[in-house]
Amino acid sequence: MRSNQNLKINSRLGNALRRHFYQCLIFFASVSVLPVVVLIRLVRPLVWIRFGYFGTQRIGHFAPDISQYLAERKLSDSRQSTIDLFFFDGESSNKFFELMSCRHLHVSPVYRVFYKSNKLLPGSSKHSVLPAQVTRGSRDLDGVTEKAGRTLRFTEVEERIGKEFTRSLGIEKDDKFVCLIVRDSAYLSQWGGREKWSYHNYRDSDIDNYEDIVLKLAEKGYFIFRMG
Repeated sequence: MRSNQNLKINSRLGNALRRHFYQCLIFFASVSVLPVVVLIRLVRPLVWIRFGYFGTQRIGHFAPDISQYLAERKLSDSRQSTIDLFFFDGESSNKFFELMSCRHLHVSPVYRVFYKSNKLLPGSSKHSVLPAQVTRGSRDLDGVTEKAGRTLRFTEVEERIGKEFTRSLGIEKDDKFVCLIVRDSAYLSQWGGREKWSYHNYRDSDIDNYEDIVLKLAEKGYFIFRMG
């Protein structure tokens, strides 16, 4: 028992040291590129470059935030457009959505250094792009995603793969289906990091409570997918 406790303590200590080393590395790298960031600010009348990020660990923020950003870009009537450079922050909750998003965004882990460097200087907001998670809790308060219409698209290959998958389940072109999202605590318990997420438990549901409606829909010819 004591051996297992020692292993856990050593593992936590090792993780803490790695995080500290990584943070120090990012800080020194950020300081080293300060002259570049100053130059970027000086050329803003010619080209406006901004740095930002999207939190990727929770799909409920990851997907809406990127959708809102792309919708706002599509609807923007600004005379001076910006070049926005992003990094993804955190372990990705959905690798496919990450791949899909990268078709529409300039994304690289290198931009984290420039974002941090920009934050070291006063007036950083003019060259920063904050995700909707930070500015408005990922809520689309102005309905921009509806106004802009579709901003993310599947490729032809992905469309074909999707149709082949649904066909393999017996779902034909004109069949109806329902996607059922039933929240529980499993994801955050495993991937939520060191934070305590129990205060979200009131949002959880029991999949068994949906049995009656699922059976009713099935009787009417609907297919039901449980998402998660």
